[in-house]
Order: sequence, then C-alpha cells, then structure tokens
Amino acid sequence: MVFPVSDDNSDRKGFPYATVFLILANVFVFVVLQGMGKNDDFTLAYVQVPAEIISGRDELGVLLLGHDYTGWWTGTRLSIDEARSIVTGQSATTLQVAGSVLAALKWMIASPNEGVCVPDDLPWKSVLADARPYLGEIHSAPTDWDPLKTHNDLFPGYGNTGRLDMTDPWQFRNFLTPTPS
Repeated sequence: MVFPVSDDNSDRKGFPYATVFLILANVFVFVVLQGMGKNDDFTLAYVQVPAEIISGRDELGVLLLGHDYTGWWTGTRLSIDEARSIVTGQSATTLQVAGSVLAALKWMIASPNEGVCVPDDLPWKSVLADARPYLGEIHSAPTDWDPLKTHNDLFPGYGNTGRLDMTDPWQFRNFLTPTPS
C-alpha cells in the first residue's frame, strides 16, 4: 500500500470521505478476507490464473482518432502461444508489461545519473530494442472506426442516443457511456 508523505490540501473544501472509505475497504479485504495474503482460496477465486488462458492474443497499443485516416492503431500483438514459447506459464499481457519494465530498468541501471525522466526523454530505440523480444508483432495501420459507425445502446432505456452529435463523430459526447437521466 502507498500512503502520501505530504500533500498540499490548502484548497480542499471538505474531508475526502470516499477516499478514506476506499482505503479502509482495501485494508479490510487484505487483512480479513485475504488473511494478510495467506488465503489463496479467496484470492484465486477472483483472479484469472495464466494457466486458465488457453487461446487468444493481447493487443497493447494506442488508437489515435480524428484525423484524415479516421483512426490509426499502433501497438503490439502477442498470442498466448507466442508468450508461452518465450516464458513458460505466463500470459501475453504479463510478458508485454514485464518486457517494457525490464527495458526501462536496464536503462535506469545503465544511466544512474540521469535523474527522473519522462518517456519522451528516453532513448526510445535502445529501450524498445531491449523490450522487443517480449512484445510480439509490432503493428501500425489505419482503421475506419468511429464512435457512431459502431454505436451500440448497451443500456436500453437509459440511452445516449438523444445526446449523440450525428454531424461530427469526434465530439466528446459521442464517446460517453449512457447514464440514467
């Protein structure tokens, strides 16, 4: 668990009851229900164990929207079979995330005097080369997706249909999840 060391609360209008409740709920689950991490039966009842994943692939990337191509997806694709050929018993998601973390750690160890850096400041070619064995296929391609073409009213009766802007698919309200009025 992480607790803030300090915080500037000079502009706070009230007490953060919801935040405190969520922290206490998290502590309750860990201490009482998970038995300080020793109750595997409880924990495993609510997680997807990598061995249970038998097929599929993980696509980790970014979807850029609103330009001449309508949409552009770029990222990595790694199937469960490819992931398990690299590291036995792991999922594609685990490998893609861990590969990126390992590459960043390698750069941090090699560059101890660089201080705190944002991703844009890193030598992305060398970091990507270190992560590459764990990422699978690197894919980048246009897509014709927009939020109106595939609009699906998931919550009939609460509808967002009246709020949609049919003249411009890139308006923020076209991305909103329907909520009761």
